[in-house]
Amino acid sequence: MIRIGVIGAGRWGPNYVRNFTDLEGVQMVAVADPRDQALQEVGRRFPDLALVNDYRELIADPEINAIVVATPASTHHEIGLACLQAGKHVLIEKPLADSSRQALELAQYPLAPGQIFMVGHIFRFHPGINKMREVMYDGTLGPVRYVNCVRTNLGPVRKDVSVIWDLAPHDVSIALHLFNGMPLQVSATMGHYLQGSKGDVAFINLLFPQGELFNILVSWVDPQKRREVEVIGTNALVRFDDMNLGEPVRIIQRSLREVPSYTTFGEFQLVTHASGGIIPYIEPKEPLKEQCLEFVRSIKTGHQPLSDVRDGYRICVILEAAEQSAAAGGAPVKVEAEA
Repeated sequence: MIRIGVIGAGRWGPNYVRNFTDLEGVQMVAVADPRDQALQEVGRRFPDLALVNDYRELIADPEINAIVVATPASTHHEIGLACLQAGKHVLIEKPLADSSRQALELAQYPLAPGQIFMVGHIFRFHPGINKMREVMYDGTLGPVRYVNCVRTNLGPVRKDVSVIWDLAPHDVSIALHLFNGMPLQVSATMGHYLQGSKGDVAFINLLFPQGELFNILVSWVDPQKRREVEVIGTNALVRFDDMNLGEPVRIIQRSLREVPSYTTFGEFQLVTHASGGIIPYIEPKEPLKEQCLEFVRSIKTGHQPLSDVRDGYRICVILEAAEQSAAAGGAPVKVEAEA
């Protein structure tokens, strides 16, 4: 039996409690949060859990062998390191830390034999994103030229990190997943419209070794919630829209037919620029549950998970480079990962 404690009862922690509660061979034991009101909300939904204010009680409990850290990014290094030192299996929500230096320290921590250290990059386990990746490598698209990502919503605005560290980890994780490696350089620009100290909208560009471009827009300013990824190849594009439950993935073939001229605007509007739309079947799975299953499987087998700590460190390197580029007016920043 894997006995799990969750540190953090904010927006995401209760979702972990719900998913682990439903899994076989797993027992949810306790939740820790310094806020009594947050604990009361969890207690109403899950009355059998122990509720404590001090997370160190979970770390000291010998009956708890795995801990989920779902706290603000600024606390991940301190709490994660304490969990590792206590010999616990650890799943830390994204990002791994709020600096590449602290992320590297966590990534280089000497794990005990069989000890699992995972980072919660949920889109690695999204069936729609994995279908996109499959289409990228089965020849449907032809050579990939660029990827365009949009992740916007009107808040929630965070005070501890910029929009780059809050929203962009998802898309950077997708980029590494799709291209199986690191970009050569990062450039970014950032706007400060809602608060002065932290950026709330950013345009980020990653340049990969074969010349592919990966463009990311993240924003707390946009009133429309959008979660979109498009991969454009020479023969077709594949689009992922996380807000379109009926059609999360669509493949659009490129048309080579060109109309040399038109006599009316109506004819111009009817010119076919694309054809052959395909909507593949996507099995409806909750990505967070798939991530929780991966954590449990890794603990049982001793194999490090798909979204491991080295991956989490590389993503922090890219996020830090994006903020450095934005501070330098968009100047490209070369990236290298040591772990």
